[in-house]
This record gives sequence, structure tokens and C-alpha cells, in this order.
Amino acid sequence: MDIDPRMNLRPDLRPRRAFRPTRLCGKLRQLLAANIRRNELELSQEELAHKAKLHRTYVGMVERCERSLSVDNIEKIAKALEVEPSRLLSER
Repeated sequence: MDIDPRMNLRPDLRPRRAFRPTRLCGKLRQLLAANIRRNELELSQEELAHKAKLHRTYVGMVERCERSLSVDNIEKIAKALEVEPSRLLSER
């Protein structure tokens, strides 16, 4: 495996580029991510993930608009936040 002399790391260990959600993420997904972050229950990511029965890193990636959600996961998160799923997809 080649080693990059600038980074002194193997290519598979180099840091990835920063994610830019405003360019790569659709408006609905941005809205969903923002609504999950601004929950009234003031749950931590870990608490939300536990209540929704999802992995903590997955919830973080959703909040940063790095992952898409299935309808099932939208429902799980809405249930954990004690709101209707439609509320996560609407402007407040």
C-alpha cells in the first residue's frame, strides 16, 4: 500500500474531507435534521438514539444531514421525541 509523504498515512487512514450539507443535502432533509436537533425534550444524541432504538452515530449523521432516513426511522425518531412524524417534516 502506498504511503502519502505529506500525510505520512496510508491512503485508507487519511482524514476525509469535511461534509458540506448545504450543497449536498436537499431542503426537506435539512428541515428534518434541524427539527430533530431542536427537540423540545432536550435529549442528548445518545438518549434520543436509545429511545428510538437506533445507533448513536446514525442519529448524529442524520442531524448533520449526512444520512438519509427511511420512513420507518422517521417514525422511530418521532416516537422518541413524542411528536407526530409529519411535524419533523414541516417548518415550525
